[in-house]
Amino acid sequence: MSDPTLRHYWHPVATSNELGEAPLGVSPLDERIVVWRATEAVAAFRDLCIHRGTALSLGWIENGSLVCPYHGWTYSPDGICVRIPSLPARDAIPAKARATAVFAAKERYGLIWVCLAEPRASIPEIPELDDPRYHTFFHS
Repeated sequence: MSDPTLRHYWHPVATSNELGEAPLGVSPLDERIVVWRATEAVAAFRDLCIHRGTALSLGWIENGSLVCPYHGWTYSPDGICVRIPSLPARDAIPAKARATAVFAAKERYGLIWVCLAEPRASIPEIPELDDPRYHTFFHS
C-alpha cells in the first residue's frame, strides 16, 4: 500500500488469542512488523534486528523483553537494546543499538491494533464488541 495517509490510522493485525506468549510477525500495509506482549502491554517494532537483519518475530520473550533468535540481542518494549550477549558486562551498550522503528500498539476488543505513524484518530468505537450480549467471531 503506497498511500502514506493510511499509516496514521489504527489497523487490527491479529486477535488477542493469536498473539499468545510468542512474538508474531504481521504485515499491515506491506510493512513487516513484529507484535509481542511485553510485561504491561503489547509492543510493535519493525520485524528486523539491526545487528544482522534477522526477523525478530522468530525470537522469544524473556523477562518482558524481545530476544533476537540469531545472536540474542534483547530489546525492551521501547525499542532500546538492553542486552548484547557478546558484549562484556563492563561495556556500555551503544545508544544506536535499538529497534529501527517502534510503532504504537494497543489491545482492544480482543484485537491487537497497530498504527504505523502518528495517530490522527483513536481506535474506532465498536460498542457491540464490548457488549456481552453479542457473540463475536473473527474470521480471516
